[in-house]
Amino acid sequence: MKRKLIIVLVIICIIAGGSYIKYHRRVVISVSDEKNQTEEVKIQRDFYDAEYNTNILSNINMIELHNDKIKYKYEFVFMADLHASIMDESELDEKIRNSLVERNNLFTTLNSNHISSDKIFPEIIDYTNNINANALLLGGDIIDSPSNSNIQFLRENLKRVKTDYLYTFGNHDWTFEWDYQTKETEEKYYPVFLEFMEDNQVSYLEYEDLIILAINNGKGKIEEIVIDRVKEILEKKKPTIIMLHVPIATENIVEAEKNIRNRVTSLGGNGVKTDEATQSLIDMIVSDEYNVFYILAGHVHFAVNDNINEKIIEEVTDPAYDGKIDLIKIN
Repeated sequence: MKRKLIIVLVIICIIAGGSYIKYHRRVVISVSDEKNQTEEVKIQRDFYDAEYNTNILSNINMIELHNDKIKYKYEFVFMADLHASIMDESELDEKIRNSLVERNNLFTTLNSNHISSDKIFPEIIDYTNNINANALLLGGDIIDSPSNSNIQFLRENLKRVKTDYLYTFGNHDWTFEWDYQTKETEEKYYPVFLEFMEDNQVSYLEYEDLIILAINNGKGKIEEIVIDRVKEILEKKKPTIIMLHVPIATENIVEAEKNIRNRVTSLGGNGVKTDEATQSLIDMIVSDEYNVFYILAGHVHFAVNDNINEKIIEEVTDPAYDGKIDLIKIN
């Protein structure tokens, strides 16, 4: 009788909301500062952690980093490209209402389980809270436009985060498709996001032996004023993880973009040609003078990682609109 009851309950659980699991696939990346080289080792095994709904979060990519200069343990949840488009009665503009419906339908269709972003984001936050992560890292395009309903959705959910969070712009968060990245749009909506960001251009989380540094390159470039701010932070000489929206171009990332998207948007090198300020920033990030050892990015809507150079790996994440996030464990 008990066995039959258990079987029935399992079936009900699957039908009602997807299965729940406690394990992830783990990728271990070891960084040795002694020889200024990077060694990558991939291991697949079960790792027990907080439960989550696999119907909503379809994949949690486990990344474990080791750095000789980091003595404490950290856990970060990284996400990008949720593209939330939330329609509610607060939207009076018909053009905005129609766009929200259209974009929500698009990204819900692109989701493997046809789950909408209004269900995915709360699940990511619950997971972040349940594992007691040090921070939630928001790599841009969390919302698809700065509509009133999207801003309210962002506000309500980020209030639920029980830890720190770090947010940088994508190319969509602050602008509408029909008024794309104009100066007027920037002047109107950049200030709105100061509720969620320490600064619109550069912000960071600093720990005793680690810095997570978010830099706004959502326009496919950076502002010149950013260079001095970033340099000041990098000169602390702590091990640093850089969070961008648009990836820095590498051979593998560019090739993957060509094959999957039939276009290239990653910056520098054999990717999109950059202006002088943006190239100066890239050169500074990858310089041996500083202790950057990892770069996180999104934007391209697929996962790929590659070596920037001998000491820096860039991890480009899958899109959160498909229920995919990264869990980064350090030491």
